Amino acid sequence: MALLASYQNMKFNYQLAPILLGVSITLVQPQITVAQSSAEVAEIGKGITVKIESKNTQGSGVIIKKDNNTYTVLTAAHVLNGRDKYEIITVDGQRYFLNDSKVKKLGNLDLGVVKFTSSQNYNVAKLGNSEQVKEGTTCYVAGFANAPGAIRSSSPYTFTQGKVTANASPQPEDDGYALIYDNNTWEGMSGGPVLNEKGELVAIHGKGYNNAPESYDSNINPSIATGKRKSGFAIPINIFLRISSNSGVNTSVAQTSVVAPKSDDFYVKGSNKYRKADYQGAIQDFTAAIKLNPKSTKAFLDRGNARYQLKDYKQAVADYTQAIQLAPQYSDAFLKRGNAYYSLGNLEQAIADYEATIRLDSNNANAYNNRGRVRIDQGNLQQAIADFNESIRLDPRFAGAFNNRGNARRMLGNLQGVIADFNKALSLNPKYAEAYYNRGLVRYDMGDAQRALADYNESIRFDPNFSLVYVGRGNVRNDLGDKQGAIEDYTQGIRLNPNFVLAYVSRGNIYNDLGDKKKAIEDYTQGISLDPKFASAYDKRGIARALLGDKQGALRDLQQAANLFYQQGNREFYQRTLEKIRLIERYSIGK
Repeated sequence: MALLASYQNMKFNYQLAPILLGVSITLVQPQITVAQSSAEVAEIGKGITVKIESKNTQGSGVIIKKDNNTYTVLTAAHVLNGRDKYEIITVDGQRYFLNDSKVKKLGNLDLGVVKFTSSQNYNVAKLGNSEQVKEGTTCYVAGFANAPGAIRSSSPYTFTQGKVTANASPQPEDDGYALIYDNNTWEGMSGGPVLNEKGELVAIHGKGYNNAPESYDSNINPSIATGKRKSGFAIPINIFLRISSNSGVNTSVAQTSVVAPKSDDFYVKGSNKYRKADYQGAIQDFTAAIKLNPKSTKAFLDRGNARYQLKDYKQAVADYTQAIQLAPQYSDAFLKRGNAYYSLGNLEQAIADYEATIRLDSNNANAYNNRGRVRIDQGNLQQAIADFNESIRLDPRFAGAFNNRGNARRMLGNLQGVIADFNKALSLNPKYAEAYYNRGLVRYDMGDAQRALADYNESIRFDPNFSLVYVGRGNVRNDLGDKQGAIEDYTQGIRLNPNFVLAYVSRGNIYNDLGDKKKAIEDYTQGISLDPKFASAYDKRGIARALLGDKQGALRDLQQAANLFYQQGNREFYQRTLEKIRLIERYSIGK
């Protein structure tokens, strides 16, 4: 779901080298330089950024010092995590081998220092003051991106522009990540420089968190895009400078004094906990951030996100509403509040929020997709397809929109193009469990049980907690004569979702077929308790009771089934149920 820039949730526990290869750094005074154009900063970044490559891994680094023919490179420690032989590749394409003895890792920080020797003249980064980086200011990230589908050996120099989201006070006792920004980053850029508008090095990029639109939580709703939560995390350069000074290394930077906690300190902590799925811990930190800054829109938004993940949708709505009140043009807050309303079953309010998102951001593919998904639930299938078409036009690589359009077409009974939609979704996201499930439904409807079974198996492989697919696979197994396998699937569906009505009724049908009427009645009864308007469950239980000799119980169930079929406009099943009642009364089945 998230693109972590080569970080992979690694944990680092390195001993601080007593002497960091004699590193000597000078902090650039802010008044010496002026803001550069983005093109000028891009050229600065290209000159100081290096690729760090081994047989199995790739990352980036930045040249921070030159001493005669020896260059010092600062990078993220996890780039150097392993026993491989590493090479430094400079801007001119030259390769320089590193020895393990030249790799120094800095305490528990995710930072490492390496050296290489060259007679060539390479640029050295100018260091800025990371404590002066403020929320909303422009920042740049440089590195050698291993973008999806790219060949690692050809990874190009990549330079992205964005805005700073938060900057916490330096905390060297943890892994050091205290700067957050919204730049696009990719695997391979870890260890690369984060530059300010003057082209000064203010941080080392190390983590990326990119919740892509086609990433879903099937426990919430697998068809609703949660929005693109895009964040980069970096270690501010002042943290490196402070720990270098503590190690006896000569720098021109004085020790930073201890200051009172600020809102961003807690916001960054909360963001790191959110990324690690510690949603309760994240809520606590975001709440602390809000206490220090009651106008922190980002803290309200992300506390809402954490509450949404915990399925506390009402409180999520409250947080998103507060974010909207603070920033009425914040389209992402409307999108996320719409998702929370949808999860609460408030479809009209969800539609209103998605439309507000579109008014503020007419190119928001997620908003069209999500509005289309709500329209499916409302029965407006043609309008839903129109929304998915627009979402795909805006983002031709949006796997979720192809999946949802295929589902809407399937529900219209027009199978032309449906398989193609699911195939496209899976080509864009080969691990998309819901697309496998939906394609399996179509193949099952077309009578292709074996291929449907294969799709259901793939869906379960990629998402073992996707409860719906177990009923689908159970149905196929039942049709193929594997009734015990069907029971196991329905039971697993119930374990994952104890309120899964269809799983109880389907398992009851198998027990009924196997002659175990008592177990069948138990399952039908449980299904009815969860959904008192499930007409077929009354019908099935009535027949089972009749066969056990409970005539009065059977007649009560069948009459209730007939009433519900009639209320629901199903005249065919209404008439069939009345005929069953007449047969039981005529032949005095039961007592």
